[in-house]
Amino acid sequence: MYKSHMGRQLYVYHAALLFAAVLPGADATIEVDAARKAAYRIPRTVYGTFLEPIGKSIYPGLWAQIIENPSFEDDLWSADQIRRMVEQEPALVNASRMGLPLPWEPLDTAQGSRYEPRWKDAANSFRSLLIMALPGKQTGVRQQVHLPVHRVLRYSGSLYVKPVGSPAEIEVSLRKRNRADQVLARASVQASGGEWKRHEFALELARGAVTRLEAVDLVIALKNEQRALVDQVFLFPADHEGGMDPDMIALCRDLKTPLVRYGGNFTS
Repeated sequence: MYKSHMGRQLYVYHAALLFAAVLPGADATIEVDAARKAAYRIPRTVYGTFLEPIGKSIYPGLWAQIIENPSFEDDLWSADQIRRMVEQEPALVNASRMGLPLPWEPLDTAQGSRYEPRWKDAANSFRSLLIMALPGKQTGVRQQVHLPVHRVLRYSGSLYVKPVGSPAEIEVSLRKRNRADQVLARASVQASGGEWKRHEFALELARGAVTRLEAVDLVIALKNEQRALVDQVFLFPADHEGGMDPDMIALCRDLKTPLVRYGGNFTS
């Protein structure tokens, strides 16, 4: 029930049902003076914005890490998403037949299946990938990536490696898309011992080597019959802000929202 007294607005709520449940036969009235200000401020962060992992709003979007499926897992996408990925990159069909998880591709298709997924032997999550190099040749995997070269030319990354049999030298490089012979930047990782170990690397492009929105290949390769398990490959632009993408941070600021929570709602 609504009442107005001497210019003041009073909202009156009968709570008979509430109190009747507690005290049979009791009745009560609560009056709220809407013209009277509370003694405390409601924080701006009560309301904000959240992002769900739909499309590429978060991965790779607000989160600056560039590699998709960095841990070589399977069953990450729905059938519709896989269909769209294959329509955009038909070569992924043959890569899948070789035992490579989406969206990874072989460095050299002519070498055949030189890869083997390993379950329950991983540095992260559930699965890793064994790469088996041929004598005198590089054998490896690659993934199409788009780099924010309009902002930065230096990229830092890491990967976990577990050599099989003997020490291994892993080359991480950026190459022209579908042109394995055109290396734009490279770094070498020396791995030894029979345990998983995290290795860091840095790659820097020459100015003008890659144009904005141009796709390149991130390559992980071994040679001379070396074998190694690889897992959790990360690649970040050097100007990331606590793991966040500077362009996306600027867009979020333009929203004038008091907070951005990423990862989805509480059910996610």
